[in-house]
Amino acid sequence: MPDPLCIGPCCQERDNNYTSPRMAEPGLAICRWGLARLRRDIQTTPALLDWLAHHIAPTGAAGERVSGSREAPVPVRLDILCMIQEGAVPYRGDDDDQIGPPSIPSTVKTWAWLLCEHRGIAYQARATVAELAGLLARHAEWCATRPWIDDMMADFARLRRCAHGLAPWSVHVQRLGLPCWRCGAQGTLTRTAGESWIECDSSVNGCGCLWSFEEHQALAAAASRRLPVGCPNCGMRSLLRASRIVIGCDRRLDGCGRRWTQSDLTGALAKALTRVQVAAGAAP
Repeated sequence: MPDPLCIGPCCQERDNNYTSPRMAEPGLAICRWGLARLRRDIQTTPALLDWLAHHIAPTGAAGERVSGSREAPVPVRLDILCMIQEGAVPYRGDDDDQIGPPSIPSTVKTWAWLLCEHRGIAYQARATVAELAGLLARHAEWCATRPWIDDMMADFARLRRCAHGLAPWSVHVQRLGLPCWRCGAQGTLTRTAGESWIECDSSVNGCGCLWSFEEHQALAAAASRRLPVGCPNCGMRSLLRASRIVIGCDRRLDGCGRRWTQSDLTGALAKALTRVQVAAGAAP
């Protein structure tokens, strides 16, 4: 029986240059890239909170005026205040389109409380956002087995997206100038300031895959051992020479994880080529 399809927003939003959702990891409700994205989004929340707190004062001299109000401008940025205050409710002016962003502390504490309730862990009400984010990151794989994981992913992705979208600053994104380890697209690997994750940018025809910095370094070190052929089992170009005898299909590159000896792989590739030639000959 095949694994179920990934239910995460990473596969449902169709922003990853895939025509259909990826397969979920065995025992999980989401794919490996969705799990990596969730970990990235959780781990960055404490830094986002500190970052926003240092930019709460308006940059202009007049401050921020609430829509429809004749009162003097407030001395703080309401959108940032909404994100850094616990229990803050997204503000709404007279214009229904003016809706504030979500609260980082409230979002983190809500999901941490739910995790503790389900896992029988004592919830620490006085824990900081950084401590609770660390708890969630350590249990991210267990959360990925729950039917509500798509809502959790969407909430944390929204925190990161909203924080990065607030003026007056723009987030520095470093382009590494390297081809993607998985799809091979040129120049799509990026690293966002303040984060230790490497992403293949889907906005420039990348595949949207994500690796921790440690995984990225390991893949860079292993680049010379990759074989320029597709795996005869899954078709991915993810074959990596593990030793002088063994060749494996690397799961870090969406491979199936199967391992081969050199002679077995040669035979399997020959059979795969024969199947392709037979199919091509039978085609009208």
